[in-house]
Amino acid sequence: MRVVHLSLLLLGFAVTAGCGNEERQSVAPSVHVNATGPSARFFERTVYGEGSDGFVETVRGAFDWSARKGWVVVAEPGRMELIQIGARCYRRWPPEAWREFAANDPEGLCNSALLENPATAFEFYNSLGGLNRVGRGRVNGAATTHYRIQLNIGAVKGPLELWVDKDGVVRRSRQQGELARDFVGVRDYRDFGVQVHVRPPRGKHAKLKELIKGDG
Repeated sequence: MRVVHLSLLLLGFAVTAGCGNEERQSVAPSVHVNATGPSARFFERTVYGEGSDGFVETVRGAFDWSARKGWVVVAEPGRMELIQIGARCYRRWPPEAWREFAANDPEGLCNSALLENPATAFEFYNSLGGLNRVGRGRVNGAATTHYRIQLNIGAVKGPLELWVDKDGVVRRSRQQGELARDFVGVRDYRDFGVQVHVRPPRGKHAKLKELIKGDG
């Protein structure tokens, strides 16, 4: 589902936004957050297609955006594992071996789409214009304001919804394709402030669960 992220802004795509009778305005959180971000666990479930032709992708992980370290697993139904420790990235598709590479994505991340920072995402989407405030709600116990934007960025089209707390931190996001049958995905961030434990693989086929001290 993570098809929209900060690198799109750097590519200079134009965005059009807004629909219906929702409140159209530029909005901003009342409290400015640390741009480096918190630490949190996250889980995402995306449904692609419909019926027998569809499939479900899940993404789960834990990341510390200040220290730039953490891990993520994508299952779709194959499996991809990614570890970041500072500027170094380690990725594999089991049973293949780990491959090391440099973190070159925006914000110094190994994959800005998978590791979207909940502390900077709202500011980014608000900068595009056309972000609409549509209501309030609670996400995993946290009071949030609900926003919606209609994306039209190159090949990326469709609505994106954000549930944002009083500090401007995204607690939940929901994105779908131009047509609902294309895909619908929801990501939740929780356990903010969690200690993220991860170490680099020392063997080509080291198991992820051995590298994250049971955090998975």
